[in-house]
Parts: sequence; C-alpha cells; structure tokens
Amino acid sequence: MADSETVFSHVFERSAERPHDPFQVVGLIHEVTPGSFDPRPEFDGSTDRCEWFTEQQARELPLVPIARFAVDLAWPQR
Repeated sequence: MADSETVFSHVFERSAERPHDPFQVVGLIHEVTPGSFDPRPEFDGSTDRCEWFTEQQARELPLVPIARFAVDLAWPQR
C-alpha cells in the first residue's frame, strides 16, 4: 500500500455458533509508517494492544477479521 486507505466490510450471519441477528462491520484501514509515531493504547482502554509487529509476529497473533485483512494488505501472500 502506498499512501492509501482501504475499506473493510464483513457481514456476520446468524449461525449455530452465533445465534444472534446478522450485523455488518465496516472499517477503514489507513497506511502508517513504522517510526512515524509512537503507538499507544487509547486512554479509555478500548485498544487491546498497540505496537509495531513484524509480519511473522502479526501472523502468529489471534486476529479478528479486520486485523487479518489489514495484515494481508501489508504483506500480501504470494
């Protein structure tokens, strides 16, 4: 990605594992450059983890769909 923004959209359907009404998640993925700022958790505690990762470290984390999508944008699988 070069100076870009990408939209993520995913619908979570009702299933046996998730017996709730369907809902849609929409998120914006912004490109940032390591070292351009110091990442930190938000003051209200809504950020679970905020730090720089290598590709290998990121792929080993338990990621929600939007995070997995962002990792694949940063490091496309060949």
